[in-house]
Amino acid sequence: MRFFFIVILFAFVGCGNMEQAKRAFIKKYNNENFDVFQYKSILIRTFDRNRNYIIYFFDDTHKEPYVLTVDKADSSITRISYDLIKDSSQVDKDEMNKLIKKFFTYQVPALGVDSNKNVIVSFDGDEHNNIVRVSNQHFFEHSRKSWWTNITSDWFEHKR
Repeated sequence: MRFFFIVILFAFVGCGNMEQAKRAFIKKYNNENFDVFQYKSILIRTFDRNRNYIIYFFDDTHKEPYVLTVDKADSSITRISYDLIKDSSQVDKDEMNKLIKKFFTYQVPALGVDSNKNVIVSFDGDEHNNIVRVSNQHFFEHSRKSWWTNITSDWFEHKR
């Protein structure tokens, strides 16, 4: 079911309704607390031959992602690849599972929260289709404010 939704979401977004998808996300999650994702970034990268998700899970303590295989039926992690990680001793699979399940509730292909609690959401993996909820103006110290259009008081959209 979740796979079907993601396919529909990509079709919906790809049909010129990107703006509606962004606005709907902001309306639904405007007051959402994303703190559990702080220092994390999760990106649906592709699918395996069984149509399970291949997800890049970035943890701020590592420079490269864990590569997760996530079951399409129940959103549980079935495999963690450490190939890109030098030290995997700190991984907490139970915590990762909780975050992945929470991530899928947002029904977006990518979501991350930086150290300043800025929430970055991508709707198709293209940085030009990102929105960000800015927690403070420190975000614009690393990203030019002229690159962003204000949507609501805290939400900004990347200009094309």
